[in-house]
Amino acid sequence: MNKFALVTIFFSILLLKDISLNAQNIKIKFPPGYNVIVQGERIPGVTGSQYLSEEWTKGRITLNDGNYIDSIDLRLNAYKNEMHYLDKGIEYSISTPKNIKEIIISNRKFIYSPYIEGSTILYSYFEVLAEGKTDLLALHYIIRKPSSYNQALDYGEKNDRLVLSEKYFIRRGNTVIEHDKKGKNLMELAGIKGDQIKTKIKEDNLSLKKKEDLIKLVTYANTLN
Repeated sequence: MNKFALVTIFFSILLLKDISLNAQNIKIKFPPGYNVIVQGERIPGVTGSQYLSEEWTKGRITLNDGNYIDSIDLRLNAYKNEMHYLDKGIEYSISTPKNIKEIIISNRKFIYSPYIEGSTILYSYFEVLAEGKTDLLALHYIIRKPSSYNQALDYGEKNDRLVLSEKYFIRRGNTVIEHDKKGKNLMELAGIKGDQIKTKIKEDNLSLKKKEDLIKLVTYANTLN
């Protein structure tokens, strides 16, 4: 039994556990106090933003039970891995993300999903870049870079900086694993179609490190029978 089969079985057990533990659903009308009020988001002495975008954008939240919340102001806090919404001028963080099926912000789709990091199962918001039998996901995160200021020379940046970064994951079924830059995980998921993907990479001169090329590859992989 290969690594992906074992991981798939583990995720299936995990998701069944979540269903039993998370019977509570996000209420369609967010009442005051139901979710967490966000305060003091700004970090003193730090430049840069915690958000994927500082702007509030209208979106839709679809729940696992089929209900949805439409025309709600949303933005992703990539530093804290939280989805925030605005209601009557108050900013909240969604406290039950496991009950969300998907979130659409403008024309971008996000999901909340478990994934593997080393030997640990974690949860995060992902942007869906390509979807089908195999999905390409982007995990947006923030790196805090230390100040480069040299007091003796009075040179460099005095504040730490928040820098937006992203890494890519491959999802098939319930299995979500980080994309390695050699494409091993993508080829393993593709199985016998791996050779066709290798040919596509060579013919179109595609890179396994570029987001645009990864989108093309996963989209192509989903056309294979």
